[in-house]
Amino acid sequence: MTDGTATVVPDEGLYLAQADALADGSWSKPIPASDVDLEGVLHAMSPDTVIGDRVVHYARHALYPLLLTPLYSLWGYPGTLFLSILGTWAAAVTGAFIARRIRHRYTLWALWMLGIGTPLLFDSYITMGHSLLAALAGTAFLGLTKCIEDRRWWALAYLLPSTVMLVLLRSEGSCSRWGWRRQRC
Repeated sequence: MTDGTATVVPDEGLYLAQADALADGSWSKPIPASDVDLEGVLHAMSPDTVIGDRVVHYARHALYPLLLTPLYSLWGYPGTLFLSILGTWAAAVTGAFIARRIRHRYTLWALWMLGIGTPLLFDSYITMGHSLLAALAGTAFLGLTKCIEDRRWWALAYLLPSTVMLVLLRSEGSCSRWGWRRQRC
């Protein structure tokens, strides 16, 4: 969608469109109304890739649509919310573990504040991927602090996979998003 000068990319809509395509067995879908849009440039959502008369709605970070597809296939849109709600719960638990490292008595406060007091809970239907990203970032942070401060190198067992999943899941998880590289995600 465009508003004149800027392209608006609704990630949640693109996630669902890509999960729908994957549920049908393909990464791409036919361009809708191709008889009206002969050049294939007018799209309801800004796709990443147009291949001939087909479009791949979300091709940047494939992990999240792949995680959504089984839930979308079984229960449609309501099923996709389960992953977001699970991510919110995991982010709250991870936040509680981080708070525990600061002071033991903060554990329950952090759990409840992050679990119920966060916008992730109330906006979970429009923030797909963000809650799971928060949980993975917290897990990576816990692993990093255990490796550095406590010299527990076994924490690499969850630091490295959560960091890899951060990068594969969303742009916010990659270095270029934080300005470490001058390349756009």
